[in-house]
Amino acid sequence: MRSIWAAVFLMLAGFALLAQERTGLLFREDWKELPAAMPVTEEHVANPALALRLYGPGRDGIKKSHHDQPKDDPYYIWSGECKGAWAVALRHRDFYADLSGAAKIRWRAKQSGGRELRVIIKLADGTWLVSDQSDGPSDVWREREFNIAELRWRALNIGTVTEGGWKEKPDLSRVDEIGFTDLMAGGRTPASSRLDWIEVWAAGRKRENRNASSLVYPGKDGKLVYVADDRGNRIPDFSHAGYRGGGANLPDVPVKAEVAPADGDDGARIQAAIDRVSKLPLDKRGLRGAVLLKKGRYEIEGAIKIAASGVVLRGEGQDENGTTLIATGTQKRTLIEVGGDGQPREVPGTRREIADAYVPVGAYSFHVKDAAGFKAGDTIIVHRPSTAGWIHTLGMDRIPPRKDGGRVEQWKPGTKDLRFDRVITRVNGNEITIDAPLCNSFDNEFGGGAIYKYEFAGRITEVGVENLRGVSEYKGREDEDEAHAWDFIVIDAAANAWARRVTALHFGHSAVDIERWAKWVTVTDSVCLDPVSVITGSRRYPFVITGQLSLVQRCFARNGRHDFAQGSLSPGPNVFLDCASEKSHADTGPHHRWSAGALYDNVRVPDGAINIRNRGNLGTGHGWAGANMVIWNSEAGVITCEKPPTAQNFCIGCRTKDRRGDGRWESFGQPVEPRSLYLKQLEDRLGVAAVRAIQAERR
Repeated sequence: MRSIWAAVFLMLAGFALLAQERTGLLFREDWKELPAAMPVTEEHVANPALALRLYGPGRDGIKKSHHDQPKDDPYYIWSGECKGAWAVALRHRDFYADLSGAAKIRWRAKQSGGRELRVIIKLADGTWLVSDQSDGPSDVWREREFNIAELRWRALNIGTVTEGGWKEKPDLSRVDEIGFTDLMAGGRTPASSRLDWIEVWAAGRKRENRNASSLVYPGKDGKLVYVADDRGNRIPDFSHAGYRGGGANLPDVPVKAEVAPADGDDGARIQAAIDRVSKLPLDKRGLRGAVLLKKGRYEIEGAIKIAASGVVLRGEGQDENGTTLIATGTQKRTLIEVGGDGQPREVPGTRREIADAYVPVGAYSFHVKDAAGFKAGDTIIVHRPSTAGWIHTLGMDRIPPRKDGGRVEQWKPGTKDLRFDRVITRVNGNEITIDAPLCNSFDNEFGGGAIYKYEFAGRITEVGVENLRGVSEYKGREDEDEAHAWDFIVIDAAANAWARRVTALHFGHSAVDIERWAKWVTVTDSVCLDPVSVITGSRRYPFVITGQLSLVQRCFARNGRHDFAQGSLSPGPNVFLDCASEKSHADTGPHHRWSAGALYDNVRVPDGAINIRNRGNLGTGHGWAGANMVIWNSEAGVITCEKPPTAQNFCIGCRTKDRRGDGRWESFGQPVEPRSLYLKQLEDRLGVAAVRAIQAERR
């Protein structure tokens, strides 16, 4: 069988090369002879030149089917289980199809129950069309040929798979995807569509970009086009993550105090210098000044705290010849604490219920029942409740017991609320527009949501740590000793903060930990090496985000566990960009209890895993760890992408030897354009200068 398929593939490749010059067989798809599966995936596509795309509210019910009897029953696509309208499309990785000439589409199909199978196409500019001609019901398998020149076309809403008005004389010279739909939900065997094989006879035009996602892709004007599902959910714009909302240079803060190494404990002298700078007046940028630690070795028995806005702690290099802070002693602690105190406090009388029955993922605007008293510039919390009905739908009130008898906590109503920290940019009647997208849907069925103003007097801003090396001193075995400093840098109760060019060595937990009440944080060009601890839970999280609107860029970890992790209930958007690790002892990804809206963009953990999944009874009942997350052009030894109830997760353009999960997979094994989703979203929103600003941090 393998030799037959190899011959077929070579033949198809030859056809494709000929098709560059004239109309011929551009591609054929006949589906692999694998066991039936629902939904059909790219694993079932026989032609290696093709990428599979599924669309519509019924897409998860599209089945790759066959029957044991009769023996000649083909391996085919079946719509019987689709709960809503559906569509299947195929995309040639190397060529657009030129359907403007003597082109045709052929297939073998069988419809029942009034279903009529139609041709659908996606033009290079992102426009979707559906044919007027169709292939109607039949009691037997039959072949049908569509001459493209004889077809008329209607607009197609690919999110809902519904047809619109006529489109006269569309440009068919560059067709990106070709497929089929009957524009209806499935009705089991009595009312469904079946397609055995499909052929496209057309000239091929070489693609400028080798591959793209069907969900977010470069349009005709070069900017990204987003495709929403039937409820309006779309991949969010992650570009708001990072210092000052993304795309801003980290400031070069002038030095106002210097410290040089000395004998004995240096912690008190460093803290005194920080305290002196903390009393200086803020300039117009919100900065006070930097404390410069000259090259050398500094012993610190306790901890260092930056608790005032506008203060930066800076060294003269993160390597062994730069500035090194030695965390001495046996106390488990954070070496550098960055942040104020407290948490947001709701302003009494400002809570307003969201009026919309459904607010989709990726939304910037929504309606409240009464917007009186709100204006542009107000800081608000957009509060999504965790109701008993939602928790039950997720199955998180019935997490199974652990085999070892360990404690499992069922999720309780009101304990898994999401709080999106946002700024109002516009008020129009009762419509509120905010500065960054929502990364979870708000559904009346599950309690809707509300907004309220907040105060946060204890939060500090414009603070950073840079050009430093931290070493946690230890005495025991590397996989046993835990009597030593635990975190190098922890950031909390802070906004517009950063850590750049820092290296952490031997800390038991993290290099940089962005905690719950941190916002607009950038961590860049930093390293976490060889943590010292028992290799088990709650240890070795080199770079972890529990806050929101934060970016971890160009960072590296070695011998960690959860190298690039999301904590519980992290509201997003958050981004890990161009990060890598080696010798990982566990998985990268959201760790527990419904983090929403993270992007893993060009993250590489070749000997580890990237997992977005239901962690079930792990820990004390981690359950569904992540929702509405995207893994983009990344690579890992194992990738798991599962779909939680009420949400979705995406794996696009990724490579792995071990693929798992029923989430939305696209272009498996083939990277997509743009290379970086975050950088392209940033360019679209703020221009090329914003991309240059954050790329300029690399030194």
